[in-house]
Amino acid sequence: MNIRDMAGTGPLGFGLCVLLFITFYKIDEVTGIASLYGDKLLHKALAGVLLCAAAIVFYAAIHAMPMSKHNKSLVTHGVYSCVRHPRYAVIVFLIYPAFALLVHSLLCLLSTLIVYVIFRLIAVLEERRLIRVFGHDYKDYMKETPAFIPKICRCQSPVL
Repeated sequence: MNIRDMAGTGPLGFGLCVLLFITFYKIDEVTGIASLYGDKLLHKALAGVLLCAAAIVFYAAIHAMPMSKHNKSLVTHGVYSCVRHPRYAVIVFLIYPAFALLVHSLLCLLSTLIVYVIFRLIAVLEERRLIRVFGHDYKDYMKETPAFIPKICRCQSPVL
């Protein structure tokens, strides 16, 4: 297994996110310069909403994938009709900010931008492989479907 096969929500992408989060959380804990102010209950409620949304989208992404690794078909239906990388988008825009809210860290919340850059780079590596596997079909899919931020009007029903 090479590094490209490990990229993404596997050890590389997820590990980098956890390491980054812990680093920024510890910096915030030691310095106290970037704590979120406001109602901590509201932060927890918002984090709960983000995590529930993340669970739904992540389930839809997993559910849309072929069950067998031998079935090498391009998935463009369901949540993949809205966004090319729904699992990455869930981590970047829902899970990571939810945990930042749970620990009340503005620094962790702002580091979401770094996490976005990490997953964009991982997505580029992954898409190079997908172009080799699926060719023009994947290139057409890339033209029609955004990578991370969905175009809601583009989604095909049912997403779940």
